[in-house]
Amino acid sequence: MFVATPTTKVVKFKDGAFIVCLVPLDNQCLRVQTLVTHNLAPLPETIVALSCLLDWDATLARAYADTIMLLDPTTGAVVELQLTVVSGQLAWQLQCAQKAAPANSNESSLLWAVFHVFEKFPVHAMMDTTLRRPALQLRAHASSPARRDVLLTTLNAVMAKLESLQKDLTPLALAKDAIVDATLLVWPTMALAPWILELVGFVPVPICRAQDNQLLLLRDGVAAAYPDGSEAHTLAPQIDFGAASHVLKAWRGPVVVLTSMGKQSTGKSYFLNHLTGSSFAISGARCTDGVWLTLRQLGRCLVVVLDFEGLGSFERSAQEDTLLSVLNAAVSRLTVFRIEMRFDKDVDSMFGKFQQGVALLKGDERLFCGHLLLNVKDVNPHDQASVIAEFKSKLEAVLGENKANNFVKVMYGGGVNITCCPPLGNQGYYEALEEAADSLHAARAKAYANGADCHETLSMVLAKISLLDWTNMGDSVQAHKSAQLCEDIRHALRYGCLDDDMTLGPDDDATMTAQRQTTIMAPDAGLDLPPDEMLDFELDVTDDDDMQSTLAMAKAILLRYLQRFLMRVDAPRSRVSEALFDAVWNFVVWRREYRVRSWFASLAAGGRAEADLLDVCARQMKQYLRRCQHTCAKCQLGCFESFLHEANVDHDCGTDHRCAGCCSYCTTGNVPCGAAAGHTGACNCARANHTCTSRCEMARASNCDGGCHLPVDHDGPHLCNVAEHRCSHPCTAPDCRSLCTQRFAIAHDRHDCGSSSCLRGCSIAGCSRPCTVRDHFHAADHSCGADHRCATECAADGVCEVKVQRASSTFEGGRGTFEYTRQTMVGVRKKCAALLPAGALDHDGAAHMCEVNEHTCTAQCPCCRYYCTKAVGHAGLHATSHGNMTETYFVSDVASVDIDGRAYVAGEDGVAEMCPFFCVKMGRGHVHYVPCNHASADVCMASDGRRHCTTALEPHPTQPMDEVLHAAYWKIQGWEDPVASAMDRHAFGLCPYQCAAPGHKEGETSYCTLDAWHAPVVANAPPGHTLVRGHVLPCTHTAHRGMVHHVFVLDTSGSMRGQKWIDAKDAVYAYIAQQRAKKGAMYPDVVSVISFSEGSEIVYEARPMCKMGRKTCAAIPFRGYGTNYNDGLRAAIEVLSRNNHATYTPVLLFFTDGRPHHASNGVDLARYIATTFGCYGPLSYCVGFGRDDFAFLEQLAGDLEGAYHNAVDGVDLLATFAEISVAVHAKTGLVSRGAAP
Repeated sequence: MFVATPTTKVVKFKDGAFIVCLVPLDNQCLRVQTLVTHNLAPLPETIVALSCLLDWDATLARAYADTIMLLDPTTGAVVELQLTVVSGQLAWQLQCAQKAAPANSNESSLLWAVFHVFEKFPVHAMMDTTLRRPALQLRAHASSPARRDVLLTTLNAVMAKLESLQKDLTPLALAKDAIVDATLLVWPTMALAPWILELVGFVPVPICRAQDNQLLLLRDGVAAAYPDGSEAHTLAPQIDFGAASHVLKAWRGPVVVLTSMGKQSTGKSYFLNHLTGSSFAISGARCTDGVWLTLRQLGRCLVVVLDFEGLGSFERSAQEDTLLSVLNAAVSRLTVFRIEMRFDKDVDSMFGKFQQGVALLKGDERLFCGHLLLNVKDVNPHDQASVIAEFKSKLEAVLGENKANNFVKVMYGGGVNITCCPPLGNQGYYEALEEAADSLHAARAKAYANGADCHETLSMVLAKISLLDWTNMGDSVQAHKSAQLCEDIRHALRYGCLDDDMTLGPDDDATMTAQRQTTIMAPDAGLDLPPDEMLDFELDVTDDDDMQSTLAMAKAILLRYLQRFLMRVDAPRSRVSEALFDAVWNFVVWRREYRVRSWFASLAAGGRAEADLLDVCARQMKQYLRRCQHTCAKCQLGCFESFLHEANVDHDCGTDHRCAGCCSYCTTGNVPCGAAAGHTGACNCARANHTCTSRCEMARASNCDGGCHLPVDHDGPHLCNVAEHRCSHPCTAPDCRSLCTQRFAIAHDRHDCGSSSCLRGCSIAGCSRPCTVRDHFHAADHSCGADHRCATECAADGVCEVKVQRASSTFEGGRGTFEYTRQTMVGVRKKCAALLPAGALDHDGAAHMCEVNEHTCTAQCPCCRYYCTKAVGHAGLHATSHGNMTETYFVSDVASVDIDGRAYVAGEDGVAEMCPFFCVKMGRGHVHYVPCNHASADVCMASDGRRHCTTALEPHPTQPMDEVLHAAYWKIQGWEDPVASAMDRHAFGLCPYQCAAPGHKEGETSYCTLDAWHAPVVANAPPGHTLVRGHVLPCTHTAHRGMVHHVFVLDTSGSMRGQKWIDAKDAVYAYIAQQRAKKGAMYPDVVSVISFSEGSEIVYEARPMCKMGRKTCAAIPFRGYGTNYNDGLRAAIEVLSRNNHATYTPVLLFFTDGRPHHASNGVDLARYIATTFGCYGPLSYCVGFGRDDFAFLEQLAGDLEGAYHNAVDGVDLLATFAEISVAVHAKTGLVSRGAAP
């Protein structure tokens, strides 16, 4: 086992296939240990002698191709180790050699990295040739003239190598502009803002990647976790692109989004880099994972460049490709679609993914406003016109399948340009970039208004796609604005201004002046109140407030503002100053609410929900910031607990309850007063007998000081300093928590606190305002005097609003578990929007209607329960965006169900699948199952797209079921097809019978060209097609090098005696002769001959066809006796099992003149041959000789999946064998796999 030491250096070798560990044994030897990366299996190690001494601790090790370079920066020594890994079946061997790299090679210089920078990345952006930045200056220190010369020589070599790439290097001149002399060094300056923009845009940031059939949002390159990400309008504001987000939100000018699209390794990133000056990673292999963003400036316009990974890779599913293509087209203003020089099935597939995304996002005019630029790569200049013409015609054909709703029209507004690009290393490549630059300049006509507009759109699209939320995006944007308005309301109530420091409006007007004079009156003389925007109430009112902590916070706020007030008026705390503070504070709180309500009334976006929120928050703010009017339980100061504090919480003034004055009776020193805070009368230290020590006879009064304040030995009752004692009972008015203010000494029947206002809230549901009736004991029909919105639910037909709820779930099935995103749609009933005049409790005669102009249909998809998005009462089929198939379960004729990598068991819920994507996964000719609505299968008649299922389906095998084709199923359910792509919808109606011949290239599939459930075809297939098991396949396959193994199974029963047998042998020879004549006498086909009657004999097996002459055929022995098909076919199976199928395609010719004499008529063996050897593409022919009824032989041909022929005599037999010979020579059949027709 290899154990690393602190001095071990590790490098990846052979593109990461191996890990090479280098351990110094001494100053001149290394131990080289190699590990296989995928399993860390060690390979034999070797010892390498170094050619020079190295400072190993400082030495750097890197691997390039099959070479490991060791660099000692302390001495400049370089050692090159050339490693060869030789793999065998049993062992690995490592061979090493070393030699010192030439010291004077330019390409071994560390400065050669400069060449690689400008080889891969541009000197300047082709999109803006007018912006010429200062020439790049390389600053270096040369210790001697010789080293200066070496430096300049290397830089000249770099420039020479760069010029050979045919790139525009202006204004790069490394050697000419290099500054080596420190005395010439002058640091340039530039504006800070462009420099920051260049810095932010220098390194692209990953924003998302496709994974597990959904879009995974990224932050700082890792999966982002959002605390509130269940809905698009709450997730979108949390999406952040780092510094790029700050730049984008602050950009006031127009913004263009430029995106790339295409297959892997088509040069998308390189193209974007040289077009815009970006620095996306490039490679000849796959290097872009997900979507990367960078920012580039184009005059007054900001270009947001999005580099997308290639479509159609093995790493991505079809659904993931669709999500990426929808994101691309939705936000782009110009999409550069890099495409190879052929319009193949891969391109069709990519366009199909575009088409699938047509119906996914909708409802925002900022979406799908871009232009599509098809850029055909690696086209020689003289071929460009023909290539463009070909692509134009094929694109028109593809779009013609979806004339009204194709992806170009819907996603790109019908705007498509087709251009060509020469190969790299050709000057024409960079000239072709100018065409893309022209398209980019033209795209500015549809630019986003500003950076904030672009950021909002991009983040909302990312949010909706990541949530698989296909509801109307306009609704999500409106919900986002509503949520933002709600945040603004809360912010405004606390701070008196908006979050972006925008004012709410004037700080004073006639209404505020009148209120100020009414509330504060004369005591306000000389009091200068601070502006409302300067006052932070320090209280955030939210729905999930902890009431106890909020009450404690409100008390602290009231006390802090009281202290600020007392400092402003320069007065001690007393009941008088508290009363003045109450007047001022009430006005300040009223002013805040008044300004916020005035601002809200000026908004056009404010709706019912926001108005209700304002009412609730304003009411809570006023209640929390209204102080309790009771007296402190421990002194005579006012209670500064919040008005809402619990009855079991003592009234508290927030002080130490001791009077801060000095004794009025003591003549020496400042003796502190011993009375409670807020007392009336003179201060008394209570240490000496300055006054009577007895208790006041009205001590039970609410405001009594407690002790007698009269002189010692006074006459009369004991009285404190309180001039008028008040009743201590609570006020009996409803909801009043104050104490009675009537005189304690006078008996009274009703306890009254003296207030004239009704404390009850308005009787209208949801209203937070107090009743305005000037009657403290008012008991009914409370009214705030303002207009109200009706609180009754909307009674209109249909659904007022739909919301999509998202949650991450784990599917726990019988064959494993996996994570998926579950989305459900809920319908919402809004409140009536009618305005009730002041004092009215309802609107008689008028129906309850919300503010939504058009209500949607109440129908729900039978699979996912999503609501129909069409208007209520619409005609025709229902339509929706569809979600998780919560109302479905799997049925199958086998217990296990595998869907695109997910493992299920029949009977399990289909909740993890989504309607449109599930159908795409099921693919061509798939069926849906519905219970059969007939009492008996005998009376169940097939109709268009629906037929009875004859297979028992788990989990309820006795349940009669019908199978329904895709289009018919959704029509039966009453819903529009959830799949938007016309290409996919057309494929769903076609036969799914698939060619399984090994001759097809990887990824290519050949299907039957007929409609699903077509009748078996018995006639000849069209030219270029093959007829297999009743299906017409648009391909033909021959064995390797076109060689055939011809297997004759000849009937030698007694009825074949005489001329019949001679005719049969002549026909065999004629067949072989024709094969040799067409293919050549020495063509290496082989022939086997089997004779059968009662038993069988393999006469010749795999005999070269060139050796099958007339005499050889004539020597085939005759057997006689009865006819047993089984014996002949059993021998044929022996021959076929020994056939070299990689070289020879089998052709079976079964010849007989009569019925079998046994019950075993060969059917089972014929089916076995078709099943076992069908993957090798055999051709089978059955020939009946004579005038008998050969219906049984025709059936045998069907079981062999072959063809039947009849020959009535010897001449006809020769013609029949000749016809078969021609067919075998023209095509040799195809591998078929799949269900029976």
